[in-house]
Amino acid sequence: RKALMEWLMWTGILLGTLLPIGFLIGFIRWNPELELKFLINTILDYFIFVAIIEELVFRGFIYNLLRRTWGDLTSSILTTVLFATIFSHIASGHFPNWPYVGMALLAGTVYTASYHRTKNILVPILLHGTVDSVWRIFFS
Repeated sequence: RKALMEWLMWTGILLGTLLPIGFLIGFIRWNPELELKFLINTILDYFIFVAIIEELVFRGFIYNLLRRTWGDLTSSILTTVLFATIFSHIASGHFPNWPYVGMALLAGTVYTASYHRTKNILVPILLHGTVDSVWRIFFS
C-alpha cells in the first residue's frame, strides 16, 4: 500500500514536470494511439522489457554499488547521468540528441529519488513503466 501511494505521488511529480517541459521544447506533441492491441503491447513492453530491466540495472545495481563508496548524493548524480547518456543515440537527425538526454536526466533524477526515498525497487519500476507508457500512448 505504501509503495502504491509513493508511486502515485512520484508519477504526479514526474508527469507534472516532464509534460510541460516536453511541450515547451518541442520534444513531445499530442498524438494518442488508443487501439486496444497497441495499448496492451505498449504497456507490457514498457513495463516488462524497459522499466524492470533498466531499473534493476541503474537503481538496483549501479546506484547501490556506487553508494557503498561515493555516498547517496554523488551516487545519485552519477547513476542519473549514466542513465541519461544511454539515450544520446536515439534518432533525431543529430547526435547527440540533447533534448532526449535532458528529458531522461529529469526522469532519471526522479526514478533515483523515488528509489532512495522508499528503498523499494518496485516504486521506480512502476514509475518508469507508467511514464514511458503514457509517453508512447499519448504523445509522439
